[in-house]
Amino acid sequence: MEKQVASLLGLAQRAGKLAAGDDAVLMAMERKKSFLVLIAEDSSDNSRALLSKKAQRYKMNYYFYGTKMEFGMAIGKSPRAAVAILDKNFAAGIEKVLFVGKPGDEK
Repeated sequence: MEKQVASLLGLAQRAGKLAAGDDAVLMAMERKKSFLVLIAEDSSDNSRALLSKKAQRYKMNYYFYGTKMEFGMAIGKSPRAAVAILDKNFAAGIEKVLFVGKPGDEK
């Protein structure tokens, strides 16, 4: 995980603009509070399928990125399979970092 993404996740957590864990992320998506969902690459197949389908259903940006351990370390909690960013500015900042240097992928 890139250092900038980990820093932004930590800031979002401290600001109360992050939901972490499968259930919290699903709830944030259902309530349409989420602007971005990051799903750990090492999460279970069931979690990956469920979270990605829900994100598609609610038309939310989502990416498979990082690991459960990296998410947990970035937000100061135990390992988490997914995180949802609940603030559009934090979400835009993370997406900008993810797509730097990848032509055609910027929004």
